Amino acid sequence: MKKTILLFACMLSLSMLNAQVWAPAGQKAKEGINATNSKNFPFMNPTLPLDERIYDLIDRLTIDEKIQWTKSYNSKIERLGISDFAWQGEALHGLGMKRATMFPQSIGLGATWDDALMLRVASAISTEARAKYNNGEGANLSFWSPNINLVRDPRWGRNQETYGEDPHLTSRMGVAFVKGIQGDDPKYLKAISCPKHFMVHNGPEVGKTYENRIVSEIDLLETYKPAFEAVVKEGGAKGIMGAYNMLNWESCVTSKYLTTSLLRDQWGFDGYVVTDCGSLSTASNVQKRVATQEEAVGLSIKAGVDLNCGDQFETHMKAALEKGYLTEAEIDNALYRTIKIKMQLGLFDPQEMCAYSKISPDVIQSDAHKKLALEAAQKSMTLLKNDKTLPITKKVKSIALIGPSVKNSHVLTGNYTGIPDKIYTIYEGIEAKAKEKGITINYAKGTIHGDEDYMELVPKSVLTTPDGKPGLKAEFFYEPDFKKLVKEDIVDEVDYTYEWKSIVDEQRWNANSVKFRGYLTPKISGEYLLSMEGGQGFGLVINNDTIVYRDRDRKGNWQKYQVLKDTYTLKAGEKYKLEVFVNKTQGKNDMHFNWKKPGIDPVNQALEMANKSDIIIFSGGSSNVFEDEQNDREFIGLSNKQQQLLSKLLKTGKPVIMVLVNGSMTALTPEDLKVNAILDAWFPGQAGGLAVADVLFGDYNPAGRTAVTFYKSEKDLPDFRDFSMKNRTYKYFTGTPNFRFGHGLSYTKFKYSNLKVSSESSTNQDLEISVDVTNTGKYDGDEVVQVYVHIKDADMPVPISSLKAFKRIHIKKGKTEKIIFTLKPKDLAYVNRKFEREVKPGDVDIFIGNCSPEVKNKKAIASEKILKSTIKLTGDKIIIE
Repeated sequence: MKKTILLFACMLSLSMLNAQVWAPAGQKAKEGINATNSKNFPFMNPTLPLDERIYDLIDRLTIDEKIQWTKSYNSKIERLGISDFAWQGEALHGLGMKRATMFPQSIGLGATWDDALMLRVASAISTEARAKYNNGEGANLSFWSPNINLVRDPRWGRNQETYGEDPHLTSRMGVAFVKGIQGDDPKYLKAISCPKHFMVHNGPEVGKTYENRIVSEIDLLETYKPAFEAVVKEGGAKGIMGAYNMLNWESCVTSKYLTTSLLRDQWGFDGYVVTDCGSLSTASNVQKRVATQEEAVGLSIKAGVDLNCGDQFETHMKAALEKGYLTEAEIDNALYRTIKIKMQLGLFDPQEMCAYSKISPDVIQSDAHKKLALEAAQKSMTLLKNDKTLPITKKVKSIALIGPSVKNSHVLTGNYTGIPDKIYTIYEGIEAKAKEKGITINYAKGTIHGDEDYMELVPKSVLTTPDGKPGLKAEFFYEPDFKKLVKEDIVDEVDYTYEWKSIVDEQRWNANSVKFRGYLTPKISGEYLLSMEGGQGFGLVINNDTIVYRDRDRKGNWQKYQVLKDTYTLKAGEKYKLEVFVNKTQGKNDMHFNWKKPGIDPVNQALEMANKSDIIIFSGGSSNVFEDEQNDREFIGLSNKQQQLLSKLLKTGKPVIMVLVNGSMTALTPEDLKVNAILDAWFPGQAGGLAVADVLFGDYNPAGRTAVTFYKSEKDLPDFRDFSMKNRTYKYFTGTPNFRFGHGLSYTKFKYSNLKVSSESSTNQDLEISVDVTNTGKYDGDEVVQVYVHIKDADMPVPISSLKAFKRIHIKKGKTEKIIFTLKPKDLAYVNRKFEREVKPGDVDIFIGNCSPEVKNKKAIASEKILKSTIKLTGDKIIIE
């Protein structure tokens, strides 16, 4: 450590003579650092060089404080006037906190193909983060987002968190997200973006903590590395999260190659590296790469890891020091990097110096942010098929709204989400439009998402509180086992996914419990099927009879989402004492109280609604229950029950519009594809229902593009645990998908013409490409112009085609826009036999159009929407560093 004792003593004396007290930015509402209890320590003096401030603070920390600060939650140090700080925030598509704007889930943002929009979305997210921090709402200014792992296989449960399957699209969206989160101030960071998971963390969820993932150097260079390299080199990301798994027999969280050689030395990364939660313990307990936890701690610190999500550093670091597995100087190196970031956030500077410290809470869920959430949802809407049934015309006087996603707000959210003021369901969006146009809505749920027994929420109409009011009395507790009552309320029904996170401290979201009490008065006599579902301990008690019960995990481990049910005979008009509860320790805040009433056939109800309507809108697909963290998809198509209902709806002879709600692609059968139109809404966020309605009624012209290949079935896929890219994604898939990567329709038509590319170009020169795009249809609309490359004269296997550039542009009807792209030499490189990125003389095919090309289909290439040009590169071969 560089320090001069004499210089330090002089500077300390000068600072003590200075009468000014340095009040840190943005923390007037929090305990810790503030104008009344801070001291004139040099590390709080913004006029001093940054390194001096950092080293001063490090020298003042005790060894116990140093160790505690290597955790992802840093406790306050009152003797130094320093408040607590949390590195572990979430911000995938909005703050993972109470009252925050919820944008479309990342897979939907990827479908916008709009990195300028992504920048604005991320900036809005970090603006709300600063507002909350400034107002004392949590200690988070560091966010473990974005997830830039690729969709390697559609069965992975976390595909929804990504921007799709392509390295270039993911890079562009990832860089925009990082820049939006971290801000553009020349001195201060607005917040911290920490891309994850480094690397090859692409499913399956089962086995991720112990699997060794064998990946070729070609696949690493072509597929797995580019997005991480981009967010570091171009985005300037200040954080990186390591992955759970091993990569080529080396644990990712103890790999000096990944963390230091590649990340810091080759790519110039200067931020912090954090382990994923609990991943360090797997290096010794599961992966058996080292014998003890102390060795794992030492290896990770020496490798370049700075922070640990979990208790491994705090529990084992002192012993690792004593046993010689690491030194205090190595701990200081880690602290240097994290303290530097805190300094760059302005946490030790006067508030007036950092403009971000002035952001007030009125920006949270502001009209501007709500409008942006709607714009993002609209731009994510992807029209997969349309036989001119859409947009809905004035001839339509009645609509049957059918399916499990129609009235379900939770399926619109995706995971790692916060709580907006309002989530607009698909039903609410369509109902509002229909009311304006005098259209009758006929609704029936018809089926559920899965193949279990049909269930629906127990409604408010049969529930009363203990004192006779509609609904149920809710009692929220700060701790498990119903301790420390913090709030009472009345709710309409028991249908919670995340809402009670707003009741407790943000740092205590993983430990709380809730009870709902009152009476159940059914309107029909008979045998009911009653169920509770959720991800933790829960129970259902009627007249002191326990119907279902699941004990919470006393160790605080995550429990898989589960549905428990049983039959119970109820009499119409009789009042039954009811208690529903969840006793939670960690994981999702899920609780749903459902039933199946006797004598009800949901399919017949749906068909009755369909037969008396002019058109049918069926909304189904998937949900977080079937694809999520720790929960891979067992099948990639619609459930059997959804397919059976859809088949019967098609047999009515009425036009059928399918609105998919999903976190990745959905494999559709030939029978499914008989519908007249298909709109993929992904997980569209708080404005999802409004955006769907805008597209269906023609108030917004869709231009979303698939960020993933829509395979026909699981038979198209290699083994889930095979990490080779062979026959995966559009770049290597040799089959015929239902919908190609980059596909998406519009209500208008576009014509591509006048493609200009130099017939010859040098290997070391930029390549300029231009094309005219004309809107020949009847509507103004957006087009997503895409450029793909195929290296013809490579001496190693290369992708079928690779996306190298794209642009989303708005073109008015009848107008032509000239689109110009510039490809760099690196865009024409391939991985050679020495595993270098080489640009060599020879032929290169350039494709430009509205989706990925069917390279072997000459008829498709000859169409007006995909143009092709072959160029000859001349000159010497060059190696791209």
